[in-house]
Amino acid sequence: MKARGLGEPLSNAVLAALLHVARADGIVNAREVEALHAIAAEVGLPFDAEDLFFTDVDGAALAATIRLASGTPGVDAAALATLVGGGFVAWAHRVAFADGELAPEEIAAIEGFVAALATHR
Repeated sequence: MKARGLGEPLSNAVLAALLHVARADGIVNAREVEALHAIAAEVGLPFDAEDLFFTDVDGAALAATIRLASGTPGVDAAALATLVGGGFVAWAHRVAFADGELAPEEIAAIEGFVAALATHR
């Protein structure tokens, strides 16, 4: 699943939102951070750990960033459709389960993103 072409603000929001999922159970461990790095590398998103760890993006914030990115020059419509069409949810599950456990708080966080992204479609 490729996400190149999302543009910097949306790329940063996606990774911060994935970190939000990892933080949901109160613990971000090394395996979850490794999953974030791997996803960023696979889909071509820049990963700046220093900036990322000082941000928090919930479902409403990610949906608002997506709305702002829609139609913006430099944002690829196909990449945006992949993100909204399930790409983010797949990545969120991958990050949340990286430690071998899908905590109820992580499930709730993912469900919050699903609800927020559903309003974007």
